Amino acid sequence: KMFNARSKIIKKGDSMPTDLEDEVAKCLHQLELNNDKLKPYLSQIFINSADIVEYEQANGATDKCLFVKIPFRSLHAYHKVSEDVIQHLGKAYNWPVLVSATRTILSKRAKRHRTQKIPRSRCLTAVQESILDDIVHPAAIAGKRTKVTVDGKKHMKVYIDPLDREKVEDKLEAMAYMYKKITTHPVSFGFAKPNSFQKKVMDASKKN
Repeated sequence: KMFNARSKIIKKGDSMPTDLEDEVAKCLHQLELNNDKLKPYLSQIFINSADIVEYEQANGATDKCLFVKIPFRSLHAYHKVSEDVIQHLGKAYNWPVLVSATRTILSKRAKRHRTQKIPRSRCLTAVQESILDDIVHPAAIAGKRTKVTVDGKKHMKVYIDPLDREKVEDKLEAMAYMYKKITTHPVSFGFAKPNSFQKKVMDASKKN
């Protein structure tokens, strides 16, 4: 039975998938075929869009990353196999891979019945927090600090769990670019200072 890439792609209305989206869908399907243990999760992962995004590094060089959007309902399954998905797509495209769920922001000004409250998960701030979690995943955020500049602009510094350094170290600039592109808010990433337990784990991994 021939695989139809369209079965892995969910687009709004009559939008047709791009060649890149077809390729990414086939790539995910290939991973699914070759991994019986992961198949129950991979079969639940669909894509809404895939783009190659160009961004400028701190040294002025231009680089690219693969940015994939998945339906919100695929997020739970994706979290179970995210490292495998990122590694597989990373090998296929040789660029940093970032994945985020498609979310809906409900405006406070939208007309609705006065007894209806907007779920917090649909408010702008909550959606932006979730996008940040998506972009950092599979690493975990250990802390955040927001500075306000003299002209009133906010700049957020995000500290990532030091045990997750290897998972995201090569794509911090791509992560910062994509977060600002989606939310318009500047952000920079660093790694939290390891506590005594984390130091032991890191020392043990170096010995191995």
